[in-house]
Amino acid sequence: MTGTLGRYARRIGEASLRRLGEPGDRMWRAAFLLCGVVAFGTIWLHRYPVGIDLPQHANLSRLWSAVWFGPTEYRDLYSIDWFTPYLVTYSLGGALATLFDGLVATKILVTLGVFGTVFMMRRWLISVGGDPRLALFGFVIGFGYMYIWGFLPNLIALPVMLAYLAQFERQGEHPGLRSILAATGVGLALFFTHGIAFGPAMISAGFMLLRRRFPFVAWRKALHLIPITIVVGLWALRQERSLTTTKPVWFLNFDRLVSLWSGLFWPFADAHWEHIGLAAMAVFLIVARPAPVFQLRRWIPFLVAVFCFLVIPETLADVWLVGNRCLVFVQALAPGVIQPRPGRLGRVVLPYVMAGLVLAALVLLNVRTAEHNRELRGLHKLTALIEPESDIQNEVPSSADGGRQFGWNEIGQTPGWVTAQQGGILDNDSARFFHVPLRRWSGPWITRYRYILVKGPPPVVQSHVARFEDPHLVGQVDDWYLYEQPPLRAGDVEALRSIQPWRVLRTGASVDGAPLTIGGQRFASGFGTHARSLIRVRLLRPGRVFEGGYGLDDEAWKTARVRFRIRDEHRRVLFLSEPVGTGPAHRFSVPLNGQRQLLLEVLPEGDNNGAHADWVDLSVK
Repeated sequence: MTGTLGRYARRIGEASLRRLGEPGDRMWRAAFLLCGVVAFGTIWLHRYPVGIDLPQHANLSRLWSAVWFGPTEYRDLYSIDWFTPYLVTYSLGGALATLFDGLVATKILVTLGVFGTVFMMRRWLISVGGDPRLALFGFVIGFGYMYIWGFLPNLIALPVMLAYLAQFERQGEHPGLRSILAATGVGLALFFTHGIAFGPAMISAGFMLLRRRFPFVAWRKALHLIPITIVVGLWALRQERSLTTTKPVWFLNFDRLVSLWSGLFWPFADAHWEHIGLAAMAVFLIVARPAPVFQLRRWIPFLVAVFCFLVIPETLADVWLVGNRCLVFVQALAPGVIQPRPGRLGRVVLPYVMAGLVLAALVLLNVRTAEHNRELRGLHKLTALIEPESDIQNEVPSSADGGRQFGWNEIGQTPGWVTAQQGGILDNDSARFFHVPLRRWSGPWITRYRYILVKGPPPVVQSHVARFEDPHLVGQVDDWYLYEQPPLRAGDVEALRSIQPWRVLRTGASVDGAPLTIGGQRFASGFGTHARSLIRVRLLRPGRVFEGGYGLDDEAWKTARVRFRIRDEHRRVLFLSEPVGTGPAHRFSVPLNGQRQLLLEVLPEGDNNGAHADWVDLSVK
């Protein structure tokens, strides 16, 4: 019996060794596994990941989910553009935010971006005959420039670009239908992930098709470009904004070259971090002693990336740091043009050296990320004091945006983590930019944010909150401050959110500050607003009927005409008035069926100039 078990054990061991490969291969696989574990911990063992813009992307993912699943008014505030190069990242983020929250969704996407970079680098290196072991550096590249800046769509696009270049090579000279469809699918996925990565990839494919003396021989290899070209053409035709730049900053600036190495650790050009990057590269070159491999399929993508890095301006179509982002393509494609020399150093020492360099970079990032989270301790503690689905005014960018570990604006956008987790609208969300698929409607907007987040010394904080109406200090942790503008109350309701095109919502007064007066009758309690307006109210006590009055204030223009509407969370219309002009107040009575929050809306009939409207005597019975 013992002998039988021993034979089975030996067979299992031999099979495992064959599966792992030769001793050298096992060392490389162990290096990938160890670096992968540390990389995974870098994302998931810290509460907040690093990334200047990452909180904004997390917030947009949560907004994407809110547009679909509520609260109701998000559909009145935001729209989704389904035909934009940023679509893939935000649609994935929105789906994940529905299942979890914006922070967890962002961590999942960062995990896909980092590990996808490693796996797709390996796939591309194999497809061009390169050394797949060099894909180990993908961990450093994935956590480099794109991650530090928080350019989440770029981070997701990098492995998709590498996957496209690999699939382009795997087609062969005479691809079948399956290979053509696969190349088409990956190419379209790349376009809908990010245009900055899509451009160099398509240019590279074009040059690789033209490298032959008789390019028409490879016409089947180019078939996948036809549907991609049609989609890009349709997108370009519907663009109303110029894709050129009014602020060209070319490579004549030496800082861009410095950032090629410092960008692995720091968002801007920095001599200190550049020296660290150069030192690590020197160690690799000494041990690997790589030789250049002169094959066009390796060099064309690399040279296209270098060209884009050198000549594309920093600002293009109102998008900043376009040229600098191409440094990531240079870093990812550079391993394809070299081959470590064979020998004892390359076979025995190189795995340890590469694993040591990658692990050192990951450990350094973990130390800096831990310090980054210590700086955000106050934000995390104050988050517990914020009521979910509350709107937040972010004053941090102008009060104290810099951080100790990653410099400029490291802290400025971090209040986005609050709304990403708890809901609500952030005053400076990135839905204002044209290239983002989730966009603000160009209409009335929030005029009063409930909470105000500020960071800095007391004098700076006081100067920032002084311009708000009666802010109350809710809490302070370290140099983080949370202030509240309490919800406005009128009768048996309080306004949690107010949206209107002019002035701010008022309680007990008209939108212009005068007493509430409808048809010559004064009212002591109510809301004064301006059409088009939306007020989310919370009922302060349960009841069976919600009732009150409505009408245009006496200060409204005589030509103004509006409708008053009440909806619930499920967009059901509970009340809709006939068109109302100036005159006596009207009454409404709405039966309640467990609702605790309602939407009070004033909709203009035609021109909304001077449409000062009032909701009065609001009560629950």
